[in-house]
Amino acid sequence: MLVLALSGAAPAAIVFLIVGIVLITAECFIPGFGVFGILGIVSLIASIILFSDAWWQAAVMIVILLALVITAVALLSRLAAQGKLQHKLFLSISASSALGFDSTRDYSGLVGFDGVSQTILRPAGVAVIRGARYDVVTQGEYIEKGVRLTVLSVEGNRIVVEKKA
Repeated sequence: MLVLALSGAAPAAIVFLIVGIVLITAECFIPGFGVFGILGIVSLIASIILFSDAWWQAAVMIVILLALVITAVALLSRLAAQGKLQHKLFLSISASSALGFDSTRDYSGLVGFDGVSQTILRPAGVAVIRGARYDVVTQGEYIEKGVRLTVLSVEGNRIVVEKKA
């Protein structure tokens, strides 16, 4: 049926139809201000106008399209208000540390250990401490590559080092 309907259509109408469907699908997955959705509806309306033989056919089809869009938005709004979409659209658990979720690793065990600067620290760079590479900072001083370091403190994921005395 669709093949028969598209066989006599102008190529531009088919292009507008496909572009409209792609833009409306993109609106579902790309966050934004509705630009893709509006352009998709405009493209579908242009496709309807190019498909129809008379202006009244186009008007009826546009009214049907707009009625379907309004019905879909109203249905989704009602389901969202009742909370039925909430479980499908939103994460139901919180990412808490009690459940094992941590935003940063705990580097406090490195305090007092020695390492070697692997890059120039001006004041940030990379150092090897206990055989692993870490992003480190100094207290403002410039330290050359290959210099022995001591970890002074750890603040979150910020490892503060100084030259080993």
